[in-house]
Amino acid sequence: MRFFNRLLSKFNTPRGRFILALLGLSIVAILIYHTGTENLVNALLRSTFFFPLIFVLEVLMLCCSVYALSFFYREDRKKIPLITWSKAGLLGYFIGGITPFGAALSDITKASVLSKYSTRAQSVAAAVQYRALSLFANSFISFFAGIAIYWISGLSIATYLIFANMFLTFIGASTILLVATRSQIGCWLGKKFQHLQKFGEEFDGHFSNNEKKLFLKAFSIEFLGRIFQVFQNWILLLAVSGKTGFIAAFISEGLHLGGVLVGEWLPAQLGALELNFTLSANILNLTPTDALSIAVLLHIAQLSLMGISAIVPCLLKDKCSNSLNLKTAVGDANLT
Repeated sequence: MRFFNRLLSKFNTPRGRFILALLGLSIVAILIYHTGTENLVNALLRSTFFFPLIFVLEVLMLCCSVYALSFFYREDRKKIPLITWSKAGLLGYFIGGITPFGAALSDITKASVLSKYSTRAQSVAAAVQYRALSLFANSFISFFAGIAIYWISGLSIATYLIFANMFLTFIGASTILLVATRSQIGCWLGKKFQHLQKFGEEFDGHFSNNEKKLFLKAFSIEFLGRIFQVFQNWILLLAVSGKTGFIAAFISEGLHLGGVLVGEWLPAQLGALELNFTLSANILNLTPTDALSIAVLLHIAQLSLMGISAIVPCLLKDKCSNSLNLKTAVGDANLT
């Protein structure tokens, strides 16, 4: 665990992020070289008509994640302005995209932003609950994607990869909830660090109540975001190859999730998605160029939203604008 923390701290620096991004770009460049630059450009040009819809679906997924998170703020969610929710979502998306193991840092960033209107214990507890929720949603959609891949290709590497993603995310989500609800970790922190006693008591209090209905409501919103992602994959397939069908869309979703699992240590999974789609082109009955185009087009949409996410929060102002900016959020994330 100590080795992992040291490794993460080295990679989660400007130099480390640059090296990992360069590695991802190198993988993409090699794949483009082998599949043919001209073929890739032609495939992307055919997809320009669908790009706005692909981008809108990416935004809808982000909206679902922020709305699902809001349930865990309970009464405090009414105190938080819409502008602040927007800032939290956009900054979290940006930080999650430029850092290795970005999901956790994205949650930390959103908690940092939203804690201006809530307590730190409430924000951290909400982040923990949302991370478990997101992993559960990932696991559920992976099940359907795994069935679709097995239906077409049998027990292939892609099948094993997506089912591994399903089990790992389910185990991860269950472990997070069990530790948070049964271990009294807040109490332990309060005993070990005197200045965290109040924080620990409040943190444990957020997990002491039986809130299955609240969790299910939040899960339904988060899972809706995953459905948008499947529809996005359906549009990507249609844009690149002209093929349609929800089985193919679920297969594409499975390849997407598999790429995320393998490439979590790369910023925005750059290179991992492209490699996974290219190697699995035969499962979708696509040429390697068309399969690569799907991942590249998806990354163009994500990078476009990341660019917006870096700029727009600086333009939005609320009551706490003097104490919150992009530099603060990045600093909080780097402290981890």
